[in-house]
Amino acid sequence: MKGIFTAMTGIHNTNNRIRCCGLCRTLSAALAMLSAALLLASCGKSDTVMRLGSFEVSYDHYRYIYMNVYNELSESDLSETERAEELENAVGSSLRYSASIYELAKEKKISLSDDEEQAVDDAVTAAEEECGSAEEFDTQLREAYLTRDFFRRALELQQLEQKLRDTLSSERSGELAVDDAALIEDAHENFYYAEYILTRDEQDAEAVLAEAKAGAPLSDLAQDGRTLGSYCFTHGQLIEELENAVLAVGEGEVVDKVIVASDGCRIVRRLALTDELIDENFDSIRKAYLARRFGELRSEVEAGLEEKRTSLYDALSPEMLAKPWSEAK
Repeated sequence: MKGIFTAMTGIHNTNNRIRCCGLCRTLSAALAMLSAALLLASCGKSDTVMRLGSFEVSYDHYRYIYMNVYNELSESDLSETERAEELENAVGSSLRYSASIYELAKEKKISLSDDEEQAVDDAVTAAEEECGSAEEFDTQLREAYLTRDFFRRALELQQLEQKLRDTLSSERSGELAVDDAALIEDAHENFYYAEYILTRDEQDAEAVLAEAKAGAPLSDLAQDGRTLGSYCFTHGQLIEELENAVLAVGEGEVVDKVIVASDGCRIVRRLALTDELIDENFDSIRKAYLARRFGELRSEVEAGLEEKRTSLYDALSPEMLAKPWSEAK
């Protein structure tokens, strides 16, 4: 699952694992795109696998991430050594993201209100009702390596991250907020603009690339099933391959290869980000600016996390992690 815009690698895609109801599918998609939904609050029991700062990772939290990544990598062409390395990196990345959100919310004294906690409880109840029965709900959770407790905590912490983002980005808090003049200055320094043609056929994409390199405007090539689009973006907003490709060429130049993603093939030309384009994209620039600044703040917290593994961590195996803590302990 790698579209052009992504918040993470998408390696722990679980879209095929929860199929029962709207809320379950929504959570699954969010978990695939955002580590926020992988969060688990500190539980302080013997099922603690590790501590990242003051954030405690429970067995069921670790299990959810590990097993979904493990199953996906088992279908890859990577060697055993490469799979083990990728597994460790992907699981660690998700856990550290979760811990950094937890620590940042704690630092900023942001928590869910009683009404917000009740809304989470209501969402869990609604999910069970949409699944048709408690038995079906439990079946779908189990197939996704989720438990009821983890499902609720995931929703709870997903809400906490959103509240954290909203609070830090609001004009009232002022911490990440920015006035128009400062935003325009940042756009000139840290934002870029590119237009592209999207086509489903790789052979057609190569033909478009050849014409674009010869000087044809991309707008003239948007025909016969081809779509013309554009990006006004900042660092970290596009997939790494595309961002690097755009920044490697000068303004007015065409990226020298077709960029292939799950939704098709792109031929890309970088353009100058003019004042007119900044004005046309001002709202999206503000949103991207706030997202980037939040990411920078979160990354600073993540960099300072100290990891401490418990004795339970050393006992973990794929066979053990296939079972929830209620059965594995």
